[in-house]
Amino acid sequence: MACIEHIQVSVDRKGVDMSDDAFRLMEYVTFLKHRYFDVLSKLSWEDLVRNRDASFSSIRDVFLHIVNVEDSYINYILAKKGGKYTPYDFNKFNSLDAIRRQMDEVEAKTKRCLSSITAEELAAQFEWTRFDGAAMRGRGEDIITHLALEQIHHIGELICLLWQMNVEPPHIGWLQYLSQTTPAHVKG
Repeated sequence: MACIEHIQVSVDRKGVDMSDDAFRLMEYVTFLKHRYFDVLSKLSWEDLVRNRDASFSSIRDVFLHIVNVEDSYINYILAKKGGKYTPYDFNKFNSLDAIRRQMDEVEAKTKRCLSSITAEELAAQFEWTRFDGAAMRGRGEDIITHLALEQIHHIGELICLLWQMNVEPPHIGWLQYLSQTTPAHVKG
């Protein structure tokens, strides 16, 4: 079996605006977040907060991390609020209603930010300091794309945790999502 050590793919965008892809990914993640919240809301609170030795100890904490990273990347870095962003104390979210309120609040702020972001801001370089002190830098468009991918990684984690509980995840892949949400006149 061959081992590929390094693959480099270079794509000439030829003036194609890729920012629409970043926004579509964010719409997809929001769609998935709501599907997963609906499934999680049917679980017992004990199942949601049980330590499962995941990236964040419980299903609640993994889900709140998905909300938290959106809040930090969009509503602090891109919205240029500056200052030190404080990660959520997951234990303060002691009910599904509290989690839902936080998700709705963050999504409303995200919608306001992304609906007003300019092409110049999408192309601009942003600098920030991560929670661990590392200096970071990225273009606005890349920050949005990174955020969507980060959230999708953790949705994958929720899939595994639900499978371990014999609960069917409500997952819909990217292509299936596009086929369900793209108007017929755009599909060709």
